[in-house]
Amino acid sequence: MRIFLFLLLLISPLFSRGQWKYKTKYKHAIYSEMLGLSKGISLNYNNILYQESKGFVSSSIGVAFVSGLRGDIFTQSGVGIPITLTYNYSLGDLDKRIKKRVTRQCITRPSRLDFEWFGEGGVGFCPVFYKMLPDERKYAGYLGLRVHLQISRPYKNSDLVLFLRGGYSPFYRSSRGFRYLPHETGALGGSLGVSI
Repeated sequence: MRIFLFLLLLISPLFSRGQWKYKTKYKHAIYSEMLGLSKGISLNYNNILYQESKGFVSSSIGVAFVSGLRGDIFTQSGVGIPITLTYNYSLGDLDKRIKKRVTRQCITRPSRLDFEWFGEGGVGFCPVFYKMLPDERKYAGYLGLRVHLQISRPYKNSDLVLFLRGGYSPFYRSSRGFRYLPHETGALGGSLGVSI
């Protein structure tokens, strides 16, 4: 009985509904990504699957132009379909907390722009279909940082949210056996998006 009560106490914070730590909430967005999961340029649709007080779960799917690595970029290029599933944990107003630690000002004016920061982690899958090279299927982890800027729209039901993401995706490939690829150059990537 004591073990049961201990486990119940241990997992109870996972199901608690406290005060929301972040303000920027949206359901659908589009974003463009450079490098990252597809190793190219992609246009993606993002959907928020689940929201809780400390973060949210999001999924995305898109289409990407992936250039060839050898010879002519366009004749050896391909099309990729990046698919991701990530969890975003709210870091709050990280920029204000850092500024408060490094400055000694007593009275500060409120900021005109209010940024919210999220730590993002998840998994991704991207099949790539090349014109001349063999097709490949890439699996990746994702670890990154995401910042939201909320713009008030009084005439709409929801505010406009602009976001910027940056992250690292270690690649795994399954075309010639499932293995880690530390030498892949598309591991770092950045994205810019807007809620719709």
